[in-house]
Amino acid sequence: MQIQDTLSFQLAFFKEEGLKKEILEKAKLVEVEAGTSILKEGSYVKTIPILLSGLVKVVKEEAGGKEILLYYIYPLESCIVSINCGINDIKSRVKAIAEDDSSSILIPTSIIGEW
Repeated sequence: MQIQDTLSFQLAFFKEEGLKKEILEKAKLVEVEAGTSILKEGSYVKTIPILLSGLVKVVKEEAGGKEILLYYIYPLESCIVSINCGINDIKSRVKAIAEDDSSSILIPTSIIGEW
């Protein structure tokens, strides 16, 4: 699927044509299978995701491997932890896992500050 097709169908709420154009030029479309780890604890975030389809859970891992569910990310939502870590260039303290087969657009954090 082309990013242009995806944006015109799923992200119609982007009214700013200049923003749409820039996303088309710089974003990457990714698809992952259910069970795929998308964000790992201790990693730097270099892209901000916007989930287009599927479901992603965000968890905090405690001692002994116990996971605490923080929240789910649904289509047309993003991850606030990813945004915070990406903009501030800090390591993630949570992990994100695809619950369903999912697709997202990934926007490089380097351009977020320009917007």
